[in-house]
Amino acid sequence: MSLRRLICAALLGQVLLAGAATPAPAPEGPPLVSEERQGYAFEFPRVLAQQRLFGIAHGVSLLATACLDVPATANASAGAYTAWYEQQQSIIDEVREELAAFYFGARANEAKWSHLVRALNLRPKLSLAADSPELAAACASLPEALKQPRYDLAALFKLEATLAAIGIATRADVHSTACMARLPAAQNAHLKQQHAEWLTREDAAIQTAHAQLQLHWQDSATRGTAEEWLNKLREHYANPSAERCNNLAGWLQTPAASVTQSFAPAPPIVAQAAPAAAEAHAVSAVKQVHAPIESASLPPVVTNTPEAQTTDSNPIKSLFEFFMKAFDERPHEAQTSPHGQPGRSQRAHP
Repeated sequence: MSLRRLICAALLGQVLLAGAATPAPAPEGPPLVSEERQGYAFEFPRVLAQQRLFGIAHGVSLLATACLDVPATANASAGAYTAWYEQQQSIIDEVREELAAFYFGARANEAKWSHLVRALNLRPKLSLAADSPELAAACASLPEALKQPRYDLAALFKLEATLAAIGIATRADVHSTACMARLPAAQNAHLKQQHAEWLTREDAAIQTAHAQLQLHWQDSATRGTAEEWLNKLREHYANPSAERCNNLAGWLQTPAASVTQSFAPAPPIVAQAAPAAAEAHAVSAVKQVHAPIESASLPPVVTNTPEAQTTDSNPIKSLFEFFMKAFDERPHEAQTSPHGQPGRSQRAHP
């Protein structure tokens, strides 16, 4: 085995075993800090972004591991993965640590990579045989694919932070404009005052987010345009319910309306509480800190589909993209009406 493959194997062992002393199967691990915390965290944009990035990193690591057993491309795959991992290690470590804290609370330091995989219901291994033409084609495309911006996890994370900030700002502005046209005079005056105070507090953060949007959009090679995304976001918030209008002035005074806190870590759950109390605390925290399912990340990224791939001029690249779709998901983009969707959605792979 070449030195490059040995280094890659060591890195893959470090990722997939995540600190285990031996390659023995990982134990069950620490329990979830709350049954509320499993699957996708639509309430918390930062956690949702980290879940996606972890899924990408996990998918890449599984493919790189499988590619070590494909002789024709093993060395190229090993070199590509090693270079990619070294570039992304900082953000991968940050994501892993924060997700461990989200899922396991005070026992986060006991959590290994496999425990996060289980918490997210990700595939634990590939279903492709080592001698399959599908795996051979995916491995052949791995080195070039990992050079693409969509696998620059740090750039993707910056984009998600900017989208979250602009999402909150757009919701506040569009809802306020719509509600001011509907509310009675007294409520209208109160909403105008609260909106003006909110804008004074948040204006600098809003301007910064808009200034960064185009840069981060381009750096991550996101499909479509930032302008299209903004237009869809405004349309999404254009018709608030009567209940939302009645509560809007109060909402503008809460942390949920803060642009600067739009990408904050999820609040901790009190692990010492009795199970019933802990569950109530989790539900309360979700309701108080973030309005349900108010994910700000709604860019119109077009997900690759098998139909689209059949017309791609590069079939090897298409196969790699089709394979990675199992891990590189943005579930919130499929939500045309986030307010009516459940708070969490479990991954369920065949």
